[in-house]
Amino acid sequence: MGINRAPKILVCCLLIPELVFMSAYAFLVWEMLNAQHEAHQNDIFKFITDKSDVQIVTFIFTVFLGSYIVMYSTYLLDIISAEVILLTQIIIPLIATVFVIFLMLWLQCKFSGRPNTKFGA
Repeated sequence: MGINRAPKILVCCLLIPELVFMSAYAFLVWEMLNAQHEAHQNDIFKFITDKSDVQIVTFIFTVFLGSYIVMYSTYLLDIISAEVILLTQIIIPLIATVFVIFLMLWLQCKFSGRPNTKFGA
């Protein structure tokens, strides 16, 4: 098909910015969880502590980056086609977006009411 005839370097240069977008999206979701944790001290957020923040984010980002490196390496070695990468880059953001929407709705329903007032009025 069309994209499979394009040079591999061109395809990689066109598709790699998706990695930057998904990384920024993951960090924004993490910040949303941190904001919820600061507003509502609850057992639901007990996995978020000051010491483990960096470790968890680093682990998630390393797994995410590693999966993309493997995917592009297999593409450059002609194991998978560019269409597989395109399908992956359609499905992963769609699933991530739906997950975040449900997470935000669940958090809003769970903590609807007055937030923790330790920071002021």
